[in-house]
Amino acid sequence: VGDRLPLTELAQGLRDPVEIANRRLWWWILAGAGAAASLALAWWMMNRPGHVETEPPLPPDQWALREIERLEAERLPERGEVDGFFVRLSDVVRTYIERRFGIAAPEQTTQEFLRAAGRNPELSGGHERTLAQFLRTADMVKFAAQRPAGTECGRALDAMRGFVRATAPVEPAPGADAAP
Repeated sequence: VGDRLPLTELAQGLRDPVEIANRRLWWWILAGAGAAASLALAWWMMNRPGHVETEPPLPPDQWALREIERLEAERLPERGEVDGFFVRLSDVVRTYIERRFGIAAPEQTTQEFLRAAGRNPELSGGHERTLAQFLRTADMVKFAAQRPAGTECGRALDAMRGFVRATAPVEPAPGADAAP
């Protein structure tokens, strides 16, 4: 076995195990893991289900005009969905009135709602008549299965667009607050 040494002789030259000072390394590993966990938590908080970036709500008149435009773009009457058209337009108008004037429109019958609207000075007169005519037509479509012509749908859309514009809050003129 000439060049081979027995194990006992090889082991004689070995020393005791040497401890490597790697405590600093563990601190860096722990710090990195903590930073990664913090970033993961922040990402999850921003992207978790139900988290939605909120934008400021539109004023009631702008909201209603946007919804009327959306409804018009869907062209429901042309597809034969007249009842769906009147249901949606009626919901938009009632929600607008609730947001703009504080009248709980969606929970009331048309008659109850019109009585409450008549007590509001901003809705009296011509506005009240326009609203009453539209709501009665919508009720006839929704509850009496009346099917108005497509032109009636267009008139209702225009009338409610005009109603929203006419009852929108008036913006003060620039410089109106300035003292003379």
